[in-house]
Amino acid sequence: MRLFRNPEARTAAYISAGVAAVGVVLLLVGMWDVWPAHFPVFLIGATVIVTAPVMLILFLLVLRRHFKKVSDFTRKVEKNQSGEKDLDFSDYEEGELSILQGRVKDMVATLFCQKEQLEEDQVRLTQALADIAHQIRNPLFMTKLTARRLAEPNADPMETQLLAHRILDMTSRIDFFVTTLLAISRMDAGVEVFRPETISARELVRSACVLVEIPMELRDIRLVEDVPEDVLVHVDPAWMREALTNILTNCMQHTPAGGTVTVTVRQDVVKTTIEIRDTGTGIAEEDLPHILERYYKGKDSGSNSIGIGLALSNMIVRAMHGTLTPDNHPDGGAVFTIRLTETIV
Repeated sequence: MRLFRNPEARTAAYISAGVAAVGVVLLLVGMWDVWPAHFPVFLIGATVIVTAPVMLILFLLVLRRHFKKVSDFTRKVEKNQSGEKDLDFSDYEEGELSILQGRVKDMVATLFCQKEQLEEDQVRLTQALADIAHQIRNPLFMTKLTARRLAEPNADPMETQLLAHRILDMTSRIDFFVTTLLAISRMDAGVEVFRPETISARELVRSACVLVEIPMELRDIRLVEDVPEDVLVHVDPAWMREALTNILTNCMQHTPAGGTVTVTVRQDVVKTTIEIRDTGTGIAEEDLPHILERYYKGKDSGSNSIGIGLALSNMIVRAMHGTLTPDNHPDGGAVFTIRLTETIV
């Protein structure tokens, strides 16, 4: 009786009952009054009475087979909802049910891909939040301890000055971290507005190098700029300076005293290439595929490393229709190559 839950089966039963009723009426008419004259009517009525239930039974058998397939299909979809991924939808013949099966199969594949992507995003978000908390908590903790030292009575003036500089350094780290995170989030959301213009590559490189000259000089690192005068690039000056500065800072942090950081610019009819190379220890092979990922810190990273500077540089370069490629130079040291395809010759 479960079959009669479906309106199609009930409709067929009602039609069959109506046809059978018509057959009964014809049969009674055929039996009324003069028998030989009404024999054809009697014969038609008897045929209708016999045929109606037979046709109903055949129709219900076909309908039962059809709805059994629908029921099996429904159970497979329910299994999919419970997390079973590898479901076989290949046992349906051509027809509307087969078309539906194809659409559902595509939908299942899409939903599983979206589910896996969401799970990966959730893991990355959890890790990112942990990294953010760690990067902010440590400077705040050190600042708190330093402030307590400053609050002590009869503090030594020289020590007070040293502690004040330490607080300034810690707050600068937090400010850099928050500012960079905001820049990355704006780029992720697609709301950051870039204002590209045609500028001299030499002026662009100089504006970035001037920000790291003093720290490099204090570390006894030589900074070399090899940039032709006639090279022009079409970029957002402020953001590209930020990208170059982050890369230069990374090279400085991994270059020993007496080393060299070199910025070289070359241009052809296809692209402009900006190469920043250091003479440090280079990038570990296992770090190369991940060095541009957000919050990733290589095994040689220092305790002050945040892991977002190179990621931001990569996002900026990509926004300028370029690519940023980290690698190790054959003669030693790391090399970061920026290729800009929007070349002004």
